[in-house]
Amino acid sequence: MTIFTIKITSDPVCPQCYLGKKRLDRAIQLYKRVIPDGKHDTFIIEWLPFYLDRQPTTARTDTQLSCNTATKTCNQSSSMPLADRMLQRFGGSATTAEAMQACLRSKGQNEGISFSFGSRIGSTRDAHRLIHFAGLNQTQQNTRTGEIQNSVVTELFRRYFEEDGDITSHHMLVEVGEQAGLDAEEVRDWLRSDQGGQEVDDLADQAVREGVKGVPVFVITATQSEDGDHGRGEEKVQVDGAQDVEDFLGEFTRLCGRV
Repeated sequence: MTIFTIKITSDPVCPQCYLGKKRLDRAIQLYKRVIPDGKHDTFIIEWLPFYLDRQPTTARTDTQLSCNTATKTCNQSSSMPLADRMLQRFGGSATTAEAMQACLRSKGQNEGISFSFGSRIGSTRDAHRLIHFAGLNQTQQNTRTGEIQNSVVTELFRRYFEEDGDITSHHMLVEVGEQAGLDAEEVRDWLRSDQGGQEVDDLADQAVREGVKGVPVFVITATQSEDGDHGRGEEKVQVDGAQDVEDFLGEFTRLCGRV
């Protein structure tokens, strides 16, 4: 049996990361369906942070929290409409921004994504802290395949890109964590603190030091399980960007043939 460990460097506000995840999921399903004995192989997914906008790391000290004592939730106020941010990015050109939105909608339809652009964008540090918290919880629960963290990331993408979510909203982040099986009060306490913040920042900085300039980045490692009767250690490959399903599938089969 082959064990594939896939480490994905991404940012929750990155549309290409959402597209890449959808294509990766389809490639894994296809591999298990068409590759001989592929259904017996294991895929372990781990998510690592990246800041598309490097400002969140320095801006976090200026962020003000608006807290509701009745619901015990805090919403970050330092966000802005995504549509306005896109205008800024494209120099105020509404035509260019609309063309980008149309392009993403077209690509999204092919992957079952209904891209919407009414969301609010801001620091993704707390979203990354939630993802990190999910990873710690699945380690404690000895959940090897990464489904808790993966569920959190999936729901973050869906809420932000398809339901006009605010990526800085603690209320939304708590709901996402709870839906993935995490304890809502533990998530709320985690977000109110700065736990995991330094770890997330360090991992994001490490990605930059390692040459990551854009996301998503997929590092796929294949190893043979201990009860296998062959293998030469492990094989690894890096896939940059939201590649097609066939590209991911090709890497899986090549790695499987080498270990």
